[in-house]
Amino acid sequence: MDVFKVLQKDRKFYQTLTEETVVAKIQRGDFIASIFQEMSEELFYKIVLLRQTPYFKDLSPYSLVTIASNVEVKEMKYGEVLI
Repeated sequence: MDVFKVLQKDRKFYQTLTEETVVAKIQRGDFIASIFQEMSEELFYKIVLLRQTPYFKDLSPYSLVTIASNVEVKEMKYGEVLI
């Protein structure tokens, strides 16, 4: 069974082929805190910034970390041209 195909955002349950199944439920806040515990504040800021854009809002946390690790945030004034 491909677990990644089974675990989707809106599913509350799934069926397995094994007799024993262990499920751990972790609260969202606790999960996020444990993942980002060692992360620098700057990297966390970049992830939050990317997550708020339409282009990156649906990406996985792993993808966001990868992108955020390789981008530089610059503040620009309204009307400035970016190339």
